[in-house]
Amino acid sequence: MKLAFKKNKESEISVFQVVDNEEREFNYVTMIKDLIKTKKMDDPDILGKFDPEEIASIKSMVKCINEKIASTDELSV
Repeated sequence: MKLAFKKNKESEISVFQVVDNEEREFNYVTMIKDLIKTKKMDDPDILGKFDPEEIASIKSMVKCINEKIASTDELSV
């Protein structure tokens, strides 16, 4: 399970889910289902001119998600 964050020239951020090396439109429900299956979020792709604080925030979010998943004994859809 992997996310890609992109920032365009107007500083607008878009989020995509990466599935089989292909970017797909982000959807929370799909993300949760994939997390239940994989039990891990990979390091995100961060593309564009992100500030160091933005990068740190994204990486912190992924770390927090992985810690929560690891602390859950049983998940089912």
